[in-house]
Amino acid sequence: MDSILNIICEICDEHIATAKKKDLSVPLTGHMFGPPLPDRMVHSLLAEVEWEYIRCPMCNKRPFIRDDEVMTQHGTYRIPIPETEKFMCECCDPPREFDKKTQLSGHKGAMQREANKT
Repeated sequence: MDSILNIICEICDEHIATAKKKDLSVPLTGHMFGPPLPDRMVHSLLAEVEWEYIRCPMCNKRPFIRDDEVMTQHGTYRIPIPETEKFMCECCDPPREFDKKTQLSGHKGAMQREANKT
């Protein structure tokens, strides 16, 4: 059975939505949340907006302070963020780490241009 979380606004402490743990990922969007009460089909959060623009239906403030955690009836739930592949420049001492292959490629290109100047 999926673990259902009761989502609480971090500003006004009102129960504003429900969510399944497996449906939550970063970046948060309104479509990840269901209505506060299971027997009601009215969603309290706009489905098409990302976390920065989600607003609490009670206080009209952003209900989540961080983009990777939500407040629940049991306290803060940190959303697992999958590990991303790192790209290493072995030419550097110590080796430099980059989050994107394009960053590594740009770094190596800059190093090559610098080497060609001498």
